Amino acid sequence: MELVNRVALVVTPKRRYAEWARSVAPDAPRLGAEQLKSMATVFVVEALEGEPDVQDVVEEHYEEIFEHMLEAWTSDQPLWPPNRTSHVFRDWFDVTRQDLLFDLSPDAPWLEADADEDLQTWCGWCGEPFEEDAELVTLGASVERKEMLNDLEGEIIPLPVGNRTVDAIVATTDSPAKEAGRDLVFVVCSEECASELREALNRTRAAILS
Repeated sequence: MELVNRVALVVTPKRRYAEWARSVAPDAPRLGAEQLKSMATVFVVEALEGEPDVQDVVEEHYEEIFEHMLEAWTSDQPLWPPNRTSHVFRDWFDVTRQDLLFDLSPDAPWLEADADEDLQTWCGWCGEPFEEDAELVTLGASVERKEMLNDLEGEIIPLPVGNRTVDAIVATTDSPAKEAGRDLVFVVCSEECASELREALNRTRAAILS
């Protein structure tokens, strides 16, 4: 167990956030107090000297946090509230600070990108090695029999597609991909490979692209 050199900001949505979420997703379940509490999200920032006021820390990071919380419901920015000031942020979210964080799994990677590092060395479709500093393309997909993936979250699985096998990452429950309704994530080297993979998946009906 190791003390982490980070400070945690626990951000909990409030009624105004629930009202906005309902306006962009009218078919979604209503968000009561308990549902909002369960949607609390933890953001970690570099530990600061002394004991800075939580509002000072929020003031520095609220824009990025605000956008992340809005994108959880829609990536269509015109639907986001135009007036995203720190005052509005405080009306929409409660924020508490936790200074002591202990890592009980110090050998495990912190970032999902680090956990999937092995997959990032070659294209999931054409098999060519990724060039250094290449802009990779990710492709999300959903599957009909989701229960088959319950015990495979975070793992890389081979998926037969046509006459080849493609590596796919099984999205974890708390990942952005899963929040967006995707069960699998493919990493490829170009839009061309993404397009060919999409067509192949649709032909084989191995997965339904989202």
